[in-house]
Amino acid sequence: MNRVLVVGLPRSGTTWVGRVLAATPGTEYVGEPDNPLRFPFALRACRQLGSGHYPILVPDDDAPDYERLWVCAFGLTRGGGLDGLRRAVSRRLLQRSSPARVRSALRGEAPGLPLRAVERLAVPEEPRRLADDLLVKSVYAPLSVEWIARRIPLKIAVVLRSPMNILSSWVQLGWLGRSGDDMLDLVSEEAQWELTTRWSVPPPESGTSVVARAAWVVGAFSCGLIDAAARNPGWIVVRHEDLCAAPSERYRTLADTLGLTWSEGVEEVLAHMNRPGRGMEPFRVAGDLGDVWRTRLTPQQIDEALTVLDRFPLDERLVSRVP
Repeated sequence: MNRVLVVGLPRSGTTWVGRVLAATPGTEYVGEPDNPLRFPFALRACRQLGSGHYPILVPDDDAPDYERLWVCAFGLTRGGGLDGLRRAVSRRLLQRSSPARVRSALRGEAPGLPLRAVERLAVPEEPRRLADDLLVKSVYAPLSVEWIARRIPLKIAVVLRSPMNILSSWVQLGWLGRSGDDMLDLVSEEAQWELTTRWSVPPPESGTSVVARAAWVVGAFSCGLIDAAARNPGWIVVRHEDLCAAPSERYRTLADTLGLTWSEGVEEVLAHMNRPGRGMEPFRVAGDLGDVWRTRLTPQQIDEALTVLDRFPLDERLVSRVP
């Protein structure tokens, strides 16, 4: 089986990449099995690690539930007869829990009885069928992708995007939150400390600009993902802006490099997605996305973001690499 992991930051273009590549003949797609807000076993694994939304792991770390999550997502083991029922019940219980309560549990606060039931019943997500090509997409694993690659034989496609474009998308979707519950608050203190040590860029303090705090997340996570790719020359690295500049040509090259089969059907999916869309819809006019942050962000937001991002070694490193 050809196993592929597409990984990047939230709103970096991974959904577009994942859906286009998933349209290749004979490919099965699993979307974000590690999303702790959507999937019960991901919540359980993240809470076991004390990692918040984004686990930060080095290859030698021990993480049994997190390993089981990925082994199942990539079809290396299949669940038993009652797993389908347990998965459905635990998902329903998680959906009934308030997002604020789930986020609090991910920060280490004691979960209530409903969330304890969710974790007790939880079983990992898995592909609906085993196919010749299996594609898994994640925006929660940029700080643990090397750990995953050490344990599972797979191909890695890293999707990078201009940090300002990512940030502008977060602003447009209203993701920045408010003081005490913003994007940086989703990152565990352990991860913040580790990333600060790596880049010598401390995060903005709580209560300061939510734009600046979100910019720190984008900068630190982007650097972490780029560094992981630099240590692994066999990984494929693509820039969202490059894909948007010539979608048909560059997606075909990406598919060929990953061992996926291109077809007229994929061209049709790509054309269908290349149209105006709003919010979380997976539709965008590719040619409009190159410097979209210039029209989405206010001058004050731009200044707050660049004051943080300019401290990270990013500009010269945001490049594509297709072996």
